[in-house]
Amino acid sequence: FKRTYGFFSGDSSTFTFVGGDDQIVDVGLSSATFNRFVVNKTGSSKLTADTGLNVDGSFVVQSGTFMAGGYSDYVGGDFLIESDGYFEHDNGTLYLDGYRPSWGTSHVKLSNGSRLGYLMTSFNITAAMWHYLQFDTPLIVNNEFQLASTGGSLQVYPGTYSHTINGNFRIFGSDVYMSSGNFTLGGAGTQLVGYTNGWNTLELTTFTVAGT
Repeated sequence: FKRTYGFFSGDSSTFTFVGGDDQIVDVGLSSATFNRFVVNKTGSSKLTADTGLNVDGSFVVQSGTFMAGGYSDYVGGDFLIESDGYFEHDNGTLYLDGYRPSWGTSHVKLSNGSRLGYLMTSFNITAAMWHYLQFDTPLIVNNEFQLASTGGSLQVYPGTYSHTINGNFRIFGSDVYMSSGNFTLGGAGTQLVGYTNGWNTLELTTFTVAGT
């Protein structure tokens, strides 16, 4: 799938990449938006990104491998790597973003040892509304994990899983809440953890430092 010139918008469509041959997705340098993006490949075949992606809805790897190529990807809905899928981050950044005019929940799921390079949230939530971010599996983030939102409030539900963060773990603003979670800080260098420009207490169930 390659866009060289012109304007592309996925509207309300679902784009599904299938088959047993390796494929490439390249949307070019200008803005191009998918509605729902699905990888459902067979065998050991891969879908490789040659540019960053902007997905207004859900990003799902049902089977096969998605190679992120080290780019920044923006996902407005769920980010789901299912049991037959694998996500190779290539040290790229996943932004969970999008406009949230009403109450709702975004899910993040990683399977088969998939991990993320950088994980950032930047939800735009209607004032006086809440949006929920739920982790459905353990997370491994190789670099920075950053939670932020504007407008309304973001409530994070890490579940009872054990999550590993190898970079900074920071929350920006006073409208992001998290009252539980099992997190291990496992990076090789200095790591920062806590709120920036916020007043809420960062509450965790367990907090482990793999080092000093």
